[in-house]
Amino acid sequence: MAPRPRPLLVERTHHGHRLMYIALLATAAHERGGRATVLLHPEAPNSTEYRIHLAPIEDRIDVRTAPAITVAGILDAAREHHCDRIVVPDADTLLPGFLRHGWRPLPVPAALLVMRPESQGGARSAVASAVKRTIMAVLRKRPSTTIYTLASALRPAGPNEVSDPAIIDASDTSIADLRALAGLDNDRFWFAVIGAITGRKNVDLVLDALAHLDHHHTGLLIAGRISSDIADSLARAITTARGSGARIAVVDDFLENEQVDAAVAAVDCVVLAHSNEGSSGILSKATRAGTRVLGAGARSLRQDVAIIGTGARWCPLDVDSLRATMAAMLEEPAPTVLASDGARDFLDKLLG
Repeated sequence: MAPRPRPLLVERTHHGHRLMYIALLATAAHERGGRATVLLHPEAPNSTEYRIHLAPIEDRIDVRTAPAITVAGILDAAREHHCDRIVVPDADTLLPGFLRHGWRPLPVPAALLVMRPESQGGARSAVASAVKRTIMAVLRKRPSTTIYTLASALRPAGPNEVSDPAIIDASDTSIADLRALAGLDNDRFWFAVIGAITGRKNVDLVLDALAHLDHHHTGLLIAGRISSDIADSLARAITTARGSGARIAVVDDFLENEQVDAAVAAVDCVVLAHSNEGSSGILSKATRAGTRVLGAGARSLRQDVAIIGTGARWCPLDVDSLRATMAAMLEEPAPTVLASDGARDFLDKLLG
């Protein structure tokens, strides 16, 4: 009989959909006869994200909080709660701490998932990426520490990668509800930027590009909580785009899982104008919904677009390229729906 897993699942930041990964891992541990301990920041249990992802499974997990989640605190928690594995599904900011821990043995094996192994945007980003790669290489040589990066669910994951779980579950009712909430009509080709709306998604460039398209037949949905650091500038950009006649629908709120899936399925084309490298969950969901994909900027998006083929295009991250590619997407046929079990790879590797 396989041992019952007792993982310590660690998440320093509850914003966005990070707790969705925690819920997937905790549920899988429960289904395998075990029980997860979840270590979070004290603000997390009162958040919308917690209510959506973890509150429904509270009877299957043990939740602990710490105001400063450090490597030392993680190791102490693993010992205190008799966990048999440490799993950090967003370990980017903890890599230096694990490096400083040195060659001292960990109390239990640790699986660390690096969500953003590289970035782009100038010399500083190049240096930061090089430093992160070096830390990862050193940690991979240490016993009991496994370092993974998140890979697109469109291709088989390598030995040091885990597949994006890329789960989509959108019913006809949830799609209709999302369309009504956002005010999407049936007479337009709807582009969309979906998920946490942060600066790395370059929505201002997308708006600039949209302003030059046929306003009678196109629109842009911005769906997801808008980060406070770009809220004012994005509001101005939306006002400018609307002033040119562009149709902009905005749902500035945290979207539940089903709403994210419904948004991806409801529109004609998702726009991923990313400043950073890394797997995109929205792209993977789009491939399972038969929604077109426009990728811009990140090389990782260019690689995924090449795998998708028909129904997907990539371009450089500038307004002129975005405008031309968005215009081309209007004539692009919808992609073939792809199927992949990225969730199994994700869970099997991280839980061990």
